[in-house]
Amino acid sequence: TDKIGVDRSSDPLFSGWQGAVLIFSPIMLGLFLGLGVRIKNQKLESINTKKLSTQHRLEAMAGISKLREENNNTDKLSELTRLLIRFLASEFKVNNGEISRDFLKNRVPDEISEEIFEKIIYVFNELDSMKYGGSIDNSDVRHLKDEVEDIVKSFEE
Repeated sequence: TDKIGVDRSSDPLFSGWQGAVLIFSPIMLGLFLGLGVRIKNQKLESINTKKLSTQHRLEAMAGISKLREENNNTDKLSELTRLLIRFLASEFKVNNGEISRDFLKNRVPDEISEEIFEKIIYVFNELDSMKYGGSIDNSDVRHLKDEVEDIVKSFEE
């Protein structure tokens, strides 16, 4: 059924492949713009993640250097424990309360090496034995500070 007065041969704009291109070009433009925005947001997110991880390491190192000035071993041990737990929580992007030996053990093959895991467990065991074993007053915590510093530096790689 042809309409009277309409000549289809003189208006081929919406017929054939030209019509398809005209109709789908705004959709394709939207698709390309959307992909561009998504790629840009992913790059910004990765940059921010790198900045945050660097910031957490610097905060941990600054806290360790402040520990060298304190005289009370009880305060040093509690601050060292807090620094290590806060650093690990920020590194794994979890809450401080989620950091435990089991949590770290589950991260061994994928996110941390066996050597780093052993160092972290050693430090936690030493901190616990000094806190709850009664040997706080006559103990030296410099070696634990050095171990925590090594742990923090190992995450830079």
